Amino acid sequence: MIFLSIIVPHYNLPRDLLARCIDSLFKQEIEQEEFEIIVVDDGSDEKPFWIEEHYRRNELKLVEIEHAGLSAARNKGIEISQGKYIMFVDSDDYLQPHSIKECIETLHTEAPHILRFRYNVCTARNNFKSDKTTKEYSTSNTISGAAYMESRNLPGCAWSYFVSRDLLMNRNIRFREGMYHEDEEFSTIAHYHAASLVETNAIVYNYCIRKGSITTSPSAATINKRIEDMLITLEKLTEFGKEQEQQSNSIQKRGLRRKLTMLTVDNILNLFYNKKSAKEVISICNERIAPIGLYPLPEAEYSLKYKLFRKLANNSKGVHILRMLLPNHTPEKR
Repeated sequence: MIFLSIIVPHYNLPRDLLARCIDSLFKQEIEQEEFEIIVVDDGSDEKPFWIEEHYRRNELKLVEIEHAGLSAARNKGIEISQGKYIMFVDSDDYLQPHSIKECIETLHTEAPHILRFRYNVCTARNNFKSDKTTKEYSTSNTISGAAYMESRNLPGCAWSYFVSRDLLMNRNIRFREGMYHEDEEFSTIAHYHAASLVETNAIVYNYCIRKGSITTSPSAATINKRIEDMLITLEKLTEFGKEQEQQSNSIQKRGLRRKLTMLTVDNILNLFYNKKSAKEVISICNERIAPIGLYPLPEAEYSLKYKLFRKLANNSKGVHILRMLLPNHTPEKR
């Protein structure tokens, strides 16, 4: 019986990077019959047919779809997966060797909806070498996904946790297609509905930032779409909160409120990082974020950094100060 489905979306990636990713999945201490690797090719110019011959492993499946983007590839993987749990691995990233055995044991014994793990950030400067490993495996107490969102800032990346396939299927949780930052909405809704969550200190994932990836494109069209899609994500999650209002508990409400607030902060920062002027930032905040009730930023005891940012971001003079303090930069892969 398949226990874990590892979904790897692929599009026009150099062979060596995809091979590095797949090799890292086979370097895990998992029984062959317990896992499957689903490589979903998103209409690449050159299909990676070589992986079927190179690996010749029953647990590896290559699925082809017409080019429709990362979300569509992941959704296809969810649809055909057979495991009790799902893990997403981007094809230009890779796993630490022998890093998920104890995570699998925790999934067997605790059976949480979500098991979160830690990761390395690898850049060209360190030649994609990961410099952190797990010293001694440990796990947190079980809480709900909403309680997790209530107590800390939830990273949006969908590759930073194992998630129950039943949770995704029963709640019809999928990635919104045709969007950048699709992880934010998916992860927020998955955590909102997760009745149980365990966090581990295991360093499992190596997240690689490289030139030429989807999220480091410097083109004006890409930048504008990235900004628009982040704003749409805020709007969609606000709508989701309103739809859930009558049936949500107080922890879910507070958890979602914190996530929306932090995502608003991310939106404002994203505007600065993408070279928007203070005047443009103020205009977007007033015209797009204020109407959905997320701007001005609310008073909250989240952190000292948040309090300082809120004080500046909530008025015109402060936004101009932030504009001077925050440098322009090409967005990193997320």
